[in-house]
Amino acid sequence: MNRPGATSVNCLPHVFDQNNDYGSFIFTRYKHRIDDKLRKVGLKVTRHKKMIVKTYIDAIEDDKIYVDEETTINQMDSFIKIETRSGDFTYKADSGHDDLVMSNVIGSTYFDTQEFKNMCEMYYNELPSDYQNLINKSMDL
Repeated sequence: MNRPGATSVNCLPHVFDQNNDYGSFIFTRYKHRIDDKLRKVGLKVTRHKKMIVKTYIDAIEDDKIYVDEETTINQMDSFIKIETRSGDFTYKADSGHDDLVMSNVIGSTYFDTQEFKNMCEMYYNELPSDYQNLINKSMDL
């Protein structure tokens, strides 16, 4: 929900001759600030970018995300930890773009949402019992 995302969401009701039949339930909600009581549509990447990148790295290492698309892999190779002028650090491409990597970084946050867990449970419950048993066995349940 940083600049381009907020603009896109705000423009959605006005495309297709303002004949859009969707509800905001299609969007994942996050707290935009740590002290927010309510979750709002979209993710804002601010000071907690380091934490989000850590979530992404963990997802890659835990095989929750598998990337085999060449352009994304090339961006991942140049996506590095960089020290800022203030002595802190951030992550960004040391050359070129990091848009594809950041899409994966932001997408990786979805695995920890209640919406994702609900969706997995819904699909799991719709599976035939033999598939459920295979899943349970692979997860040592």
